[in-house]
Parts: sequence; structure tokens; C-alpha cells
Amino acid sequence: MPFIEEIAIANPKYCHKQEDILKFMQSVAPENEHRKLKMIYKKSGIQTRYSVIPDYGLEERTFYPLSQTLEPFPSVETRMKLFEKEALDLCVNAIEKLTDFSNITHLITVTCTGLSAPGLDIALIKKLKLPTDIIRTSVNFMGCYAGFHALRLADTFCKTQENARILIVDVELCTIHFQKTSTEDNFIANALFADGAAAVIVSNNPKQAYFELRGFHTELALEGEQSMAWEVASTGFLMTLNSYVPDFLASNIENLVDKSLKKNDLYMSQVHHWAVHPGGNRILESIEKKLTLKKIQLESAYKVLSQYGNMSSATIFFVLKELKNIVKKNENIFSCGFGPGLTMESLVLKGI
Repeated sequence: MPFIEEIAIANPKYCHKQEDILKFMQSVAPENEHRKLKMIYKKSGIQTRYSVIPDYGLEERTFYPLSQTLEPFPSVETRMKLFEKEALDLCVNAIEKLTDFSNITHLITVTCTGLSAPGLDIALIKKLKLPTDIIRTSVNFMGCYAGFHALRLADTFCKTQENARILIVDVELCTIHFQKTSTEDNFIANALFADGAAAVIVSNNPKQAYFELRGFHTELALEGEQSMAWEVASTGFLMTLNSYVPDFLASNIENLVDKSLKKNDLYMSQVHHWAVHPGGNRILESIEKKLTLKKIQLESAYKVLSQYGNMSSATIFFVLKELKNIVKKNENIFSCGFGPGLTMESLVLKGI
């Protein structure tokens, strides 16, 4: 039976207050949009976010041009070079916080914010001197639910190889893709997303493990396909994240929960903890209302959102780590995340 042995997390050195990021955004936005931006940030539920870019909290810029228009605006090539420079060290920072990352048989890397080949997987093997015959899998460009996909792969590897010991490395540098065009999608994305990394060990060893992986379930809400998207453009990756997403999720969350729990022979009353991907404050509030949960039941998600923002696929590991010291033996956890498609992933775990 597969288990999450340990989770370690890391963030870049630049911690920005949400009000400072708002000032940066207002400084490059048309004046008639300032009030709208202020309202979005006020309702975000976020206090601080981390970034590999210092500009969002400083008067002087080091990445973006000093011009009012930010021209020449950084190209996708410039942003990918920044990803290559920063992502590896952030991953290593998380990995080195693990108690033991020896005897790794499989390496799964996860990101949707930077792409290259040779990629992060090979860079990690060189940096950490991992075996060159290690089995490598890269989960790329799936969005906020990709961490669940990585855990599903690790679960499969463990079930087919008794001595499997999988290292999942998930890193997202969302803030390198800031877009300045005044659209609702950009305003929302710029108010939510942040940078972070997680390192996770999955194996068949229950000794001192965090959680047991019980079962996965996925649903595709195609009516929301155009509401969340992630595309490559000349000035970076473009996020579509419109204001209807919380409504789409609320309309489909009961079906996801019902089917997932049924597959795992559980009832709603047997769920002791909830580990929901904090895609945004409105998303959490919509799920809370639809499932008639109390806010305290989503406390771990709200706390991660407040302290870190939305770090795309890495965020769910921050939430699970937050729950680690709360969950008791044999208590059930329902976890879920969302992304382009509109994809809804879920996972049931059990405390060890």
C-alpha cells in the first residue's frame, strides 16, 4: 500500500505583502482601473506571496524595464531563462529539507511554468548526483491539478514495484508570467498566483509516514472548458481565469465528492479533514457553501492561501503539510484540486 512518507516545501527569498503588489500593479495600470484592482486585492484573502522577482515589492526594478509601460516587455525567452536560473535551486532547497531522499527509484518532476529539454529532471539528477538509470517522468503544463496526477503516478509505481521509492519534485514560478494588459483574466491571475516548490517521498513504507494513499478520482466539467486555460505567447504564458470558475466548481463539486467517496467505500460523515486546493478565496467559499462545510474545516486551505497565495500545482502539498500535525491515525482526508479542462481531481488519504 502506497504512503506519503514526507513533504518538504520551499519558497523564494522575496516575500511580498499583498498591498505592495497592489501598488506595483496600480503603477502600471490605467488610472481608471485602480479602484477595480483595489477591490480584487481586498477580497483575495491573501496577505503575502513569494516570488523569484523582487520588483513587485520594490520601487526600483531589476527584471522589468523602468519605463511606465514596462517596455520592452520581457519575452517568453527571457522568462524561460529566469525559470532555468531559479527553479533548480528552489527545488534543491525543498529536497534538502527531507529527512531522507536516498534509494530513490523514480523521479517525477512537475511544473507548468517552465519548459525546456534537457529539463528539470536531468538538472536534478546532476545536481543531487542521483543514479543515471533512475526512472524519470515529467508532468508538464497540466496546471493546478498536476500534483494529484504526480501522486497518482507514484501510487501506480508503488503498486507495481514493492521497493519503489518515488521522489516528486513540484515547482511553480507563476510570477514570472505577469501580464500587463488590462483584462479581467490578468487582474485576477496577477492578484492570486505566487512561486513555490515541494518535495514529496512516496513509498510502500508506512513507518513514520504522513498519510496512506487510499484512492483517486477525476471528473471533467466540459462546460467550463473555456473558463480556465494556460497558453504560450510571445510575452510568456497567458492565463485565462474568469470570474465564472467558482460557479462551475460549485456546480460540480458534489458529484466529484460523491463519486470519489463511493469508490473508497466512504460516506461524507466519515471525512474528518478537507485538503482543498486554494485556487482563490471565492473558490473556497463556493465549495464551503455547496458542501455545507464550516470555514474551520477548510482552515488549512485558507491559511496557505493567506500566507503563500496560489502556487499552482505545488499548493496542494503545502495544504497537506499543514494538515500533517492535525490528522490522527485512521482519520480520512478528502483532497481535491482543479485546473484547465475544467479538470477536477480528487484523492482520499488516511492518517497514519
